[in-house]
Amino acid sequence: ERGPFSVAVGGSFCANNGELLREAALQGVGIVALPRFMVAEALGGARLQPLLSRYSSTPLALQAVRPSRAFTPARVRLFIEFLQQAFSDWK
Repeated sequence: ERGPFSVAVGGSFCANNGELLREAALQGVGIVALPRFMVAEALGGARLQPLLSRYSSTPLALQAVRPSRAFTPARVRLFIEFLQQAFSDWK
């Protein structure tokens, strides 16, 4: 297998909003690279087809930022725990 590589892409449509990109792909505008949770329903319904499944992109970090304090309110701690569980299999 080969190591990491990059590919230059171009086109007439560009966006930084995942929902807009998903909708554009559903309308046949082009291909997208989105997290599976954003396209799972469309993949399951065969409205989108996976491409380049053998390849993976660089993982992104998701961070919860809060003020540095000795005491963290229970609701904040619970919300952070919820995020950890909700995104534990985020790919």
